[in-house]
Amino acid sequence: MKLRDAPHELHLTYCTNIHAGESWSEVKESLRQSLVPIRQSATTAPFGVGLRLSAAAAAELEENGELAWLREFFSDHRLYLVTINGFPYGAFHGQRVKENVYLPDWSDDRRLAYADRLARIAAAMFDASMIEEISISTVPCGLRRSGSAEWLERVLLRIVSHAAYLVELERRHGSRLTLALEPEPGCWLESTDDVTAFFDLLFSRRWVQHLAGLTGTTAACSEEFLRRAIGICLDTCHAAVGWEDPDALLDALAARGIRVAKAQISAGLEFGSDGSREREALSPFANDVYLHQVTVVGPEGVRRRYLDLPEALDRATDEFSPAEIWRIHFHVPLFLEELGGLRTTQAVTRRFLRALLVRNATSHLEVETYAWNVLPEALRGDVVTNVSRELAWTLNEIQS
Repeated sequence: MKLRDAPHELHLTYCTNIHAGESWSEVKESLRQSLVPIRQSATTAPFGVGLRLSAAAAAELEENGELAWLREFFSDHRLYLVTINGFPYGAFHGQRVKENVYLPDWSDDRRLAYADRLARIAAAMFDASMIEEISISTVPCGLRRSGSAEWLERVLLRIVSHAAYLVELERRHGSRLTLALEPEPGCWLESTDDVTAFFDLLFSRRWVQHLAGLTGTTAACSEEFLRRAIGICLDTCHAAVGWEDPDALLDALAARGIRVAKAQISAGLEFGSDGSREREALSPFANDVYLHQVTVVGPEGVRRRYLDLPEALDRATDEFSPAEIWRIHFHVPLFLEELGGLRTTQAVTRRFLRALLVRNATSHLEVETYAWNVLPEALRGDVVTNVSRELAWTLNEIQS
């Protein structure tokens, strides 16, 4: 929804990746059965949508003439597109996802083709009367272990090629689109230092000139466009697991001219490793569907990182002291401070939200608790009710 009393343009939505569905027909059904009731509970005003499309669904939508249906559906229900989640290329529910969520990464032409397709869809859905730009979030280049000099070269080449395609779409349709790389623990872009180092490369003279050559523009125009059209998606759960400080992170991005194209408002798990009771309470969250990265901080600030929660639990008895604190990448309800005997990172989410608002750092806020169906059964509840509560919680934080 567009928040009219905000000091700058600000849109609050939720990501439809919470609804299972990899084909376009499944996505259509979830829009009818879930998005519409959530929209009705949230506001009577026009409602912005955070749309998730797999590569298969996006192809079906574009190639089968379904864009006309989507535009009519949006018009009928007073909806407009705010952002697209282009992170998961393939299946995201009901089966093992784990590391596959990062594949194909940005060294692969399939990732570029997927991003280009999502950009075409966004351009077709762009409504300048409701929004200034549409953001499209994507993988943080790839897993950290993917990296080599040659791999990074391929990543940068494809991202700049995508930027050139965004120039073409803007010239053709007048649509302003932004690609938002989403830092995540265990990935090439994980920490603030990772992000600033990568964007220093992306904004360097070499890649600016490459974009200028692809688009027939001056280097100055190309640099300006590159800085506007490529930014980050700041996920507050990911940042909490990375023990990022909101003010330091946003100050570092601003100093380098790196945009926060969108922010995903999410919370994870946190607990102190002070006994078997807490470790037992955490075991139900160690599912076999998603990666649940863990960062452990000791009393002297020393950190251990684990790519997944089962690995951390297996090694907990011998390695972790009672004074250490765990943070776990498991998206949990925003409106809960604790659940199942564990704390959440809700307080960190609140700090990030405040810092984003004070700085006018982004105009796109997206609630993204996608893990409802893998929460312990007693915590799942009705998704429509839960997402409505999350939107209400976030709106209250914005207005307080």
